[in-house]
Amino acid sequence: SGAKLTGLDFDEIDRLRDVFDVILVEADGAKGKPLKFPASYEPVIPLSSEMTYILCGLDSVCGRVDETVFRWELFKNATGIDGAACVTGSVLLRFFSDDILLKGVDVKRCAVILNKYDALKNRSSAFELAKAIILKTQIESVVVASAFFGIFYIVKKV
Repeated sequence: SGAKLTGLDFDEIDRLRDVFDVILVEADGAKGKPLKFPASYEPVIPLSSEMTYILCGLDSVCGRVDETVFRWELFKNATGIDGAACVTGSVLLRFFSDDILLKGVDVKRCAVILNKYDALKNRSSAFELAKAIILKTQIESVVVASAFFGIFYIVKKV
C-alpha cells in the first residue's frame, strides 16, 4: 500500500510514558540509504527523551556519496565533498559533528550504532571508526553490529 504512519506529537509521547517503560521513536528515516544528511528542521527529538541512538550503515563504506547518502546534495553543500567521492572512514567521521548527525543531540545521553559490520571487507576498520567517534564527540559508547547476524560489540570510552 505504501501508506505511511503519521507521527505522534511530543505531548502524546509524554502521555505514553505513563503506560510504557520504553518508547522507541524513529526520528528520521533515510529512504533506505545507510547515511543521511538531516534537513534544517531535523532531527525531531522529543524533549523528554532519555537517550538518543544514532544509527549508521557501514555498508556505505567504499560506496559513492551520491549512492549511499540520503540528501547527498545538502552534504556536499555543507562539506564540499562531491557526490562521486568514496565514503571512507574520514568521510563517515565527518557525519559525527554538530551540524550533521549530532545536531540538537545531547552527547551525554547518546549512543551510536554502526550496523552492517558484516558488509565491511576490513572489519577492524569498524572498531577504529568507533574509537575515532568516541574521541571526536565524547559519546561514551558505540555499538558495532550486524543486526542481521546477531553480532553486537560495544566500544566504550575508558
